[in-house]
Amino acid sequence: AIATALPQPEVEVTHLDLHDNHIGNAGATAIAAELSQSKVTNLNLSLNAIGDGGARAIAVKLSQSKVTHLNLSHNAIGNGGARAIAAKLSQSKVTHLDLHDNDIGAGGARAIATALLQPEVEVTHLDLHDNDIGNAGAKAIAKALPQSKVSNLDLGDNSIGLVGAEAIAEALALPQSKVSNLNLNANEIGDA
Repeated sequence: AIATALPQPEVEVTHLDLHDNHIGNAGATAIAAELSQSKVTNLNLSLNAIGDGGARAIAVKLSQSKVTHLNLSHNAIGNGGARAIAAKLSQSKVTHLDLHDNDIGAGGARAIATALLQPEVEVTHLDLHDNDIGNAGAKAIAKALPQSKVSNLDLGDNSIGLVGAEAIAEALALPQSKVSNLNLNANEIGDA
């Protein structure tokens, strides 16, 4: 019902928060289908079990939408969903990407890191908290940081050890780094 109202000319909704509504893949797909004709700039679909399928549906429509803030946290999105989102970032207006508490792993983090290297990607706020990206994912993100626009980065609770933390530290020390807010809580860094 909400999805079909979005493209109506008289509907002025720019901030759509549907978190914790059990919409699943089907609901995310319905919302995605109407994004290109809506005025929505801030989309929160967290806690909806949309999975990779829902993430892919949203990703396909990102380039045709006005969405700048995208929250898909707590949705059982895996590597495939993260890759789909990453592949469309350069064609989107997304500046805030929140994928925390999914299961994107190192592969999903690498895909997002690769996207961040593209000059067209406008992401300044990246939340990958609790995604089990490990050292490999942290190193990939670190490599992309100096060339990206990211200024707020959350990599907390990701099983990142000393090697991953050192890669992040080296990236932060480069003059090109724009990161001013960094969260690495609840990792396995040790004496960093």
